[in-house]
Amino acid sequence: MQPNAPGVQPGSGVSAAPPRALKVVTLNCWGLWIVAKRRQYRMDAIASWISKSDADVVLLQEVFLQADVASLITAAESGGCSNSHRFRGGVLGGELLTLSRYPISTAQFEQYSVAGGPAAPHH
Repeated sequence: MQPNAPGVQPGSGVSAAPPRALKVVTLNCWGLWIVAKRRQYRMDAIASWISKSDADVVLLQEVFLQADVASLITAAESGGCSNSHRFRGGVLGGELLTLSRYPISTAQFEQYSVAGGPAAPHH
């Protein structure tokens, strides 16, 4: 609360600014370079969208290549999401990328015990 906000009395518990909804976007990027057709075109389009988005948090799956990670982080930074965290899933793992306008204080990955394998990308 701002002490001199118009119409707000100190100690009233009323905030001068209305609460803001958190905008979250999640997307499977289908970035498995081995089988994904037009991967570079898709990653470029996603980066372009992120740079113009007003999303507060962007959660991306299947971002495997470091070049794609770097491009997406750069796009996010230009759009105001200056915080990021990457979960590396190992050999053809999930490769998750979180981009956020807000600091990421902790991050945790919970791997499912039952999941499709890389030999069946159509699962």
